[in-house]
Amino acid sequence: MTYLHALTTIFVLHFRGNANLWIVFGVSLSIVPLIAVITWITTQSPDSQPIAYISVGVILMAMWQTCVFFSGRSLASEFYEGTVDYTMVSRIPLRVVMLVKSVATLAIAIPSSLIAFATVQIVSRELIDVERPLFLLVSMLVAAWSITVVGYLFAPLFVLVQGRGGFFNAFQPLGIVLSGFLYPISQLSDEVQIVARLLPTSWAMDSVTRSIEPGESLVRIYADWGAALGVSVVMLAATLFMFSKVENTLRRNGNVGRF
Repeated sequence: MTYLHALTTIFVLHFRGNANLWIVFGVSLSIVPLIAVITWITTQSPDSQPIAYISVGVILMAMWQTCVFFSGRSLASEFYEGTVDYTMVSRIPLRVVMLVKSVATLAIAIPSSLIAFATVQIVSRELIDVERPLFLLVSMLVAAWSITVVGYLFAPLFVLVQGRGGFFNAFQPLGIVLSGFLYPISQLSDEVQIVARLLPTSWAMDSVTRSIEPGESLVRIYADWGAALGVSVVMLAATLFMFSKVENTLRRNGNVGRF
C-alpha cells in the first residue's frame, strides 16, 4: 500500500508541476495551424473517410508531441533540478519513477488532443462515422500506451547521449510520419515502411484505421493490437536495459546529481 501511495504521489506531483495553460497553449500553437490546413485540403475530397482518419490521428499526434518531449526530458530534468540524488536512494527504482512520470505526461496531453480534434471538426464541419466504436476505443488505448512507451524510451537515451536543446526536434516530426498519424504509412516507400514497423505506434494506428473503416477483418485488428503490444514489450526491455546502464554509471563514477 505504501508503494502504491508513493507511485500515486509521483503521478499527482508530476501532473501538477507540468499541467498548465502554457503547455497546452504551446502544443496547440504548434499543431493547430497545421491541422487546420491539412483538414481544409482533405475536405476538398468527396470521400469522408480521410476526415475520419485525420480526426483520430490528430488526437494521437498531439499526445506524441507532448509525450516524446516531456517524457524524454524527465530524467534529465532530475539532474537539472538536483533531485536525482533523492530518487536514486528511494525505495522505488528510478526506472519505475520515470515510467509513472511518462504516464502522467500522457494525461497532461489530453487537453491539447481535444483541441486538435475540435480543430478538425470546426474546419471540416463533419461528424466522423466509425464502423466499430468499441474497437476504436481499445485501439486508441493501445496507441496511447505505445506513445507512452516511446516517450519513456527517450528518458535514458537522452541522458546516455548527453542530449541538449533541439535533441527532440528531429524525432517529433519523424515519429508523426512513421506512425501514420496524418496519413497511412502504406503511402510511404517500402524501405521507410520497414523502419516504421519498428515503432509500436504504426501498428496501433493501423488498428485505429481498421476500426473506423467498414469491411475490415477483426482478425487484422487483433493482429495489429498484438504487434503494437509486442513491439512495446521489446522497447520496454530496451529502455530498462538503458536505465540499468545509467544507474550503474552513476553509482560507479559517483556522478549522481550531475548531467
